[in-house]
Amino acid sequence: MRCPRCKTTDPKYFYKVNGRCYCRRCIAFGRIFCDEELKSQEVSKINKHVYYELSYTLSSAQKKIAQHLMENFIHHKDSVVWAVCGSGKTELIYDSIAYALNQNLRVCVAIPRRTLVEEIGERIRKQFIGIAPSLFYGGHQGDLTAPLIVCTTHQLYRFYKCFDLLILDEIDAYPYQGNSLLKDLLFGSLKGNYIFMSATLDAESYPNAELFVLNRRYHLIDLPIPKWQFCWGKMWKSQVQHYLTNWKKPVLIYVPRIKDLDQFKGWQRRWRYATVSSHSNDVSSLIDKLRHRDLDFLVTTTLLERGVTIEDVQVIVVEADHLVYTKEVLLQIAGRVGRSPKAPTGEVIFLSSQKTKAIAGCIQTIIDLNHMTV
Repeated sequence: MRCPRCKTTDPKYFYKVNGRCYCRRCIAFGRIFCDEELKSQEVSKINKHVYYELSYTLSSAQKKIAQHLMENFIHHKDSVVWAVCGSGKTELIYDSIAYALNQNLRVCVAIPRRTLVEEIGERIRKQFIGIAPSLFYGGHQGDLTAPLIVCTTHQLYRFYKCFDLLILDEIDAYPYQGNSLLKDLLFGSLKGNYIFMSATLDAESYPNAELFVLNRRYHLIDLPIPKWQFCWGKMWKSQVQHYLTNWKKPVLIYVPRIKDLDQFKGWQRRWRYATVSSHSNDVSSLIDKLRHRDLDFLVTTTLLERGVTIEDVQVIVVEADHLVYTKEVLLQIAGRVGRSPKAPTGEVIFLSSQKTKAIAGCIQTIIDLNHMTV
């Protein structure tokens, strides 16, 4: 017995009702019976030539990788891209998207997080001519027959063997990472080839795909190397205050738990700040206030580990030896610094009572990337 959607054959997931078996492994996406036959949707035809226009130029490294990705797709090869934070990996897929659509092939850009679906969908809408993406995420359903889909990985259950080109951005991000069900649904939606992208890629997991590395941001300045500093107990408060006094720049302060946000009570007598977590409703407006220097710093959980660009921002990680801070998470946090050509440098400070493997691994990875010749 096999589920037609998630492909599991594990007997523990199958239950019978009225003489028919259904799968409980993927029941969150609606009940499906084992004797059902899934079919891919009809696709709307594109009547215009599809191309894109950018108001900026790509680096030679970006252009080279973009060309190789398109050539790989033309020759039915899979690709993975390891691109450092802030290097402009989204633009790498534009040539492949345009080529596929002009061949009347179907394309999907999938991202684990809803906020980035909206952001990337809007970028494509503005930069591509002759096509408008259809967006799918929790609470919003676009056109199922659209040739270009941008969606969260959860929404891929709607598309059975639909996509000639499937691009997965932030492959290492929650909730896709480590979720075998979402992985099965992703490959269930694919009938052609994929491009997977990440800033913290485990290339060994994709032995049949060609690896491309973009280890430089557009400004070509080395990635800021984090500094680890010993910190015992509540010593971090005086150390953080020292940096805030001397930097006089926007700062992101990361704490491992939501309850740690309360430890900053009383600091408003000296600084303008706000706290951000998954319980916050006004995250975007608070980020904008920090960008415009209406706040001195934001205290945040790993909610802002990725997807945030603030010019000239500096970063402090409190209790950096906490288990929540894996090497991959620390790399993403460090990647907030030095992204802008106007402010390509900055400081990343890890405060903890021990230098964990994750801290050491993050620092060494950045050093290796800075010395890598591609």
